[in-house]
Amino acid sequence: QLKLDLLNPRIGKVDDQHAAMQAMSDEQGVKLANLAESIVDEGGLNPMDVFLVLKDEDDRFIVLEGNRRTLALKLLVNPAAMTGLTISSAIQKRVEAASRRFDKGTVEPVRCFEVADRATAATWIDQRHRGEDE
Repeated sequence: QLKLDLLNPRIGKVDDQHAAMQAMSDEQGVKLANLAESIVDEGGLNPMDVFLVLKDEDDRFIVLEGNRRTLALKLLVNPAAMTGLTISSAIQKRVEAASRRFDKGTVEPVRCFEVADRATAATWIDQRHRGEDE
């Protein structure tokens, strides 16, 4: 039920989930495989982190904070989602290997905090990414 944010400032505006996956994998490169492997090796997600989400018109959730983790989880659950994406074969092999060791029970249910709108989310996202600078 988690969707990548098509307005994620890290990747710019994209048109659909596939384009968001491509843009994020381009931006992250090898870090994506590192994150996927870390989730598997550590037995799940960092318990101190939650996903910040906004319910959409389809009763699914747009991930406003946690897109990298979301993509890593999506690929661990379904490595075939990399089909059609331009990702190096080395990264694909690492994610596929991690996927074979992945137990989605270690992360489900995914802990989320739902906000009513993007403006509310912006406060928390800004605090996380820029709060210490000011």
